[in-house]
Amino acid sequence: MRWSGIFALFLVFAVACSDSDSASAVEEPIDEPTLPFVRSAPVLFTEVNPKNNSFEDEDGDKSDWIELFNPADSAVSLAGYSLTNDLNEPHKWTFGDVKIPAQGFLIVFFSKKNRPDYAIPSDSINMLGGGAWGWSDAQSSPVAGTSFAKPWLSSRYLSKENGANVLSGQMQLGENEELGWSSACIFVGVGTGSSHDGHDLSKTNQLLLTGFVTKNEELELRLTQTDLDDWKGWPTKITGTGDSSTTYLITLPTEGNFPDLKNIYGSRFSAVNSYKNPVQFKFTSFVARNQGHFPHTNFKLPQEGGNIFLLDSTGTLRDSIAYPKVPSGKSYSFAGSGWGFATPNPMEFSLESYAGQAVDSYQLPASGFYSVPFTISFGSDPLSGIHCEAGGKLPTELSPTMLGDLTISTTTVLRCATFHEGMIPSEILTRTYIFEPQPSIAVAFITADPNQLFSPDSGLYEEGPNASSEEPHYGANYWLDKTIPADLTFFEPGSTSPAFEISAGYEIFGNYSRANPKKSFALKFRKKYGSAALEYRIFPEHPDLKRFKDLVFRNNGGNWSQDYLRDRLGSSITRGLGLDYQKARPSVVYYNGEYYGIHNIRERLNENYFTTNYGISETAIDLLKCDQSATAGSPANYVELEEYVKSHDLADSAAFAYVATQMDVDNYTNYIQTEIYIANQDWPANNMKMWRSRAPQTKWKWILYDLDFGFNNGHSQYSDIDMFHFILDSTATGYPNGKEYTVLIRNLLKNENYRNRFVNRFSALLAGKFSADSVIARERLLMQEISSEISHDQERWNHSSSYMESHVETIEEFATSRPAEVLSEMQSVFELGKMQTIAVEPNGCGTILVDGIPLRQTTELKLFADVPVTLSVENGAGCTFSGWTDGETSLSRTILPMDGNIYVANFR
Repeated sequence: MRWSGIFALFLVFAVACSDSDSASAVEEPIDEPTLPFVRSAPVLFTEVNPKNNSFEDEDGDKSDWIELFNPADSAVSLAGYSLTNDLNEPHKWTFGDVKIPAQGFLIVFFSKKNRPDYAIPSDSINMLGGGAWGWSDAQSSPVAGTSFAKPWLSSRYLSKENGANVLSGQMQLGENEELGWSSACIFVGVGTGSSHDGHDLSKTNQLLLTGFVTKNEELELRLTQTDLDDWKGWPTKITGTGDSSTTYLITLPTEGNFPDLKNIYGSRFSAVNSYKNPVQFKFTSFVARNQGHFPHTNFKLPQEGGNIFLLDSTGTLRDSIAYPKVPSGKSYSFAGSGWGFATPNPMEFSLESYAGQAVDSYQLPASGFYSVPFTISFGSDPLSGIHCEAGGKLPTELSPTMLGDLTISTTTVLRCATFHEGMIPSEILTRTYIFEPQPSIAVAFITADPNQLFSPDSGLYEEGPNASSEEPHYGANYWLDKTIPADLTFFEPGSTSPAFEISAGYEIFGNYSRANPKKSFALKFRKKYGSAALEYRIFPEHPDLKRFKDLVFRNNGGNWSQDYLRDRLGSSITRGLGLDYQKARPSVVYYNGEYYGIHNIRERLNENYFTTNYGISETAIDLLKCDQSATAGSPANYVELEEYVKSHDLADSAAFAYVATQMDVDNYTNYIQTEIYIANQDWPANNMKMWRSRAPQTKWKWILYDLDFGFNNGHSQYSDIDMFHFILDSTATGYPNGKEYTVLIRNLLKNENYRNRFVNRFSALLAGKFSADSVIARERLLMQEISSEISHDQERWNHSSSYMESHVETIEEFATSRPAEVLSEMQSVFELGKMQTIAVEPNGCGTILVDGIPLRQTTELKLFADVPVTLSVENGAGCTFSGWTDGETSLSRTILPMDGNIYVANFR
């Protein structure tokens, strides 16, 4: 059908819609307010998507959008035209240089980005130049691995088809216990492939790869730039469809200096999860281009329904649309014969649509814990269209039809929806009814298709057919980087009503702990699953945190059968020190109504963490792992910092001062001393992250996470080495304490003033937050929270209660003896003089700081006679420092500790 024919139907339908008496349907399909329709409009609204979860803009964002159509046989300029959702503001947003071609479409994103022009794609650069090669750990020396990278479908990685270069290859990761790591990659250059042959891609913002990638396998792509090792290049991933006609679109960062798009010499493809089956690929086209951009308004579309008006430069109304509330995953579209709900189809007419959404004629009691049977009435109408599934499976029109009464007397998971021909099914109602006592801590009901979770062959929680027999069972389904849809229903302790219900993406989380029978999992809150974020204060100790894109439910990692708290204890004792760590609370998880025991709810340490905690955009974050690889952003600035540290003597005050402009030295010191105190020897060559913000620009800071090895958990083979020698060993290689991971601390300690401050701050922490009394009190509080649930969890997972109790005793013994051990080790490694016991006493509502560590109550601490210490004061709310009792009036003083001295600061 020609567009002109569709346009004629469009006008006929529009006139019909203007008669408000004509709207009638069995299910009240769509509430369409009457708005003016202007026949003389040069362009027409044809689609509205106020809940976009699939169509990305040029920045990779899924902003909401409308579609405009030009039915004329010539191009139309919209320069000077305006869009608004309020006729009292007729020029709310104005088009710039925008032309819609004859019988063509235009997308306008409602993103608040305010880009008035329409830029078409340009600057295409062929990324398949030359210099292709492959490498795997099998080429490692002197210890070789078992991974491979080799050509596929050709004798070479780069071949010719129809005169154009084609890149193909296959890779598989081996299980390399002796080597300790796995790697397989295939490289192709933009030009010659030489690292000196950089190409300028700075005018591009998108990569397009067309070709085959093994279905459901991940392929990592890194852009290699001339000033970095290829494995440190800017990373992204694509997941194969198994279809050779697929075009994979990747949005490039256009802000910041990573990747350095002016100096790209090639692309490095790597295997990610292919431990059992190879990942194979063939790209017939790989280009970088400036994808251009559609216009973006300075306001957003209301998601509950609203109006959009198009006005010309004189303020005359030229077209308008009233759209209703649109179901998730649909748009409000003109489709051949009229308006309705349809699958989003940007830049094309929708060819079919639904007249509306079915309406439920029944009610389901709320999810929760029940002790008395109850009845649900579904009515007696055989045409009601109510279909339900038990056990977690999503209902379809083929699911059992519900009529009459249903009595619930045992634990039941029910998912129901209403289906009518020509209508979108109603929203799915998910309910979990548990017939057992409610736990005393928070409860999370996870509901998902049981086959996707627990099928022996394909279930994400299961080993599946490709698992290795050796731990951690690489190749198992739970090692897949795969997300499935799930629902979360959450209960606060003591509440019989859900605090919230939300849909999310579910994925298995963690490293080796995936192999445990109880697994950690992550929930991702995205529009594609139903909600862009979880708006809820889920951590009572941190009520300021109220919006989350991700949450983790942790199984206690490597300690899952030993204890419930080492990781959480190690991070939470630092509260108030300015360290980033995953906030936490305990919960009990039920999968499709089945008890799965205690899980700690945690924040997820990705770029979204910083939006929740600091309000910083996730696109402005540099977040690095211990090996300097980037989880988000760029490692370039941090690499420069470490290179400076290695090439300058930090004993020099000027060099040290420069480093202090790049990193938060006190934050780093607190971080290092926490790891030393808990004696974590699964670090620093693992479990270390650092971050900074580029906008606004901040210094580098460090994040505590995965502290399972702390408090003498018994897993480390290096437990006979004290932590100071462990991290200051300049000859150590690789895991767990390679010298490349301790560059900063080893060089900072060359500076005498820093070393003194380091010693005094640690002494103050050992007398305060890290004292035996403080740590044991915190440990007992955390255990008390879950005490009533421990036996149930131990029974569910066949844990030994006596063994787990012995680990609690170990933690307390560690906390009791650790301060004296650290002081002794510090005295030895730094060759310090005699320990002196002094006391500090804030008299009033202020604080005394020992080289920056705050002590808010009378504290006895051990310092060293030959290390000068700075005592300073900080006023509390409503009081002012009036002087020290020995007559000193300065806010800050430096002393040499002497046994028995007491320093009292008076506040009034």
